[in-house]
Amino acid sequence: MDQLTFTSSSSHVIIEVNKTETAKRDLIVINKIDFAAKNLTSNAGIFLLFENAKTNGVFELIDTDLVFDNGSTNKIKTNHIKTMLCGHIVGIDKLERLKLLQGDPLINEFDISVKEPETVSRFLGNFSYKTTQMFRDINFKVFRKLLSVMN
Repeated sequence: MDQLTFTSSSSHVIIEVNKTETAKRDLIVINKIDFAAKNLTSNAGIFLLFENAKTNGVFELIDTDLVFDNGSTNKIKTNHIKTMLCGHIVGIDKLERLKLLQGDPLINEFDISVKEPETVSRFLGNFSYKTTQMFRDINFKVFRKLLSVMN
């Protein structure tokens, strides 16, 4: 059994994996995930999401490939997108519930400033057809990259 370890300044994660050889490629199966830190919350799965996103350059793609016409919107886009990703992972079904993420130590670890739901709603209102297509292209780039890693 191989062991992969990810570390962060406020949390420590140990992931145990098995590598299985098949005819086409090696399969990696996660057996166990240990979050060995005192200040983790029930949102600890966000850690793995953001570590993976950083490793695959998702946030760099957002910074460079998603360009709004308004300069101030460009400055806040990554923070709001990270907030929305966190909300999606923890099962938030209304923007109002983003308040549940405010003050979470893991959210703070990734320098995410969770804003009020009204602020996030205004940000989402800045998406046009053009910026939605840019975001779609980013999704395809990430998807292609992940597929190439698997092969």
